[in-house]
Amino acid sequence: MIKKLDISYIKNEYKKIQNLFLVGNYEKVIEKTKILLKKDPSQITFYNLIGLSYKQLNNFELAEKTFNSGLKVNPRSTSILCNLGALYRNWEKFGQAEEIFKRAIEINPDDLNVIVNYANLKRDLNQMEESLKYYEKGFNLNNNHETLLINYAGAFQVTGDFEKSKKILRLLHQKYPHN
Repeated sequence: MIKKLDISYIKNEYKKIQNLFLVGNYEKVIEKTKILLKKDPSQITFYNLIGLSYKQLNNFELAEKTFNSGLKVNPRSTSILCNLGALYRNWEKFGQAEEIFKRAIEINPDDLNVIVNYANLKRDLNQMEESLKYYEKGFNLNNNHETLLINYAGAFQVTGDFEKSKKILRLLHQKYPHN
């Protein structure tokens, strides 16, 4: 059982680790998060941080191993599945990426991050009709997601539907004028 003191320590350390991740100090993120993982191996967030750090360091094998370790703890974690699918997409293991994204969608059909990542995979595979279907689903769930709006507009551009692309880009500019 984790003591109250440990929970406080883990929360404080986690905040520090998030900051390290944001500034790109991935080696330190891995080092510090592994310590926290020993204290509480049930925390899916720790597997995600380590896996994403390995991915940023282009160590796809260790990222994959870490995400799979997290899935042993919680096989239904859509956040880990999403990150593993995105890793496979970057690694150009498209069949594995699709399998993972489908699995995540079965678990939670409304997980916006999974939907956007799956739409991106479909775009990469030049399956534009499928890609647009998933972008639209994501848009209907949340039309305030900046990355979704950018990718959705881009998909319309690729298909030559410039009017729909302009409509999404106007919305993007309205909601995110800095972009």
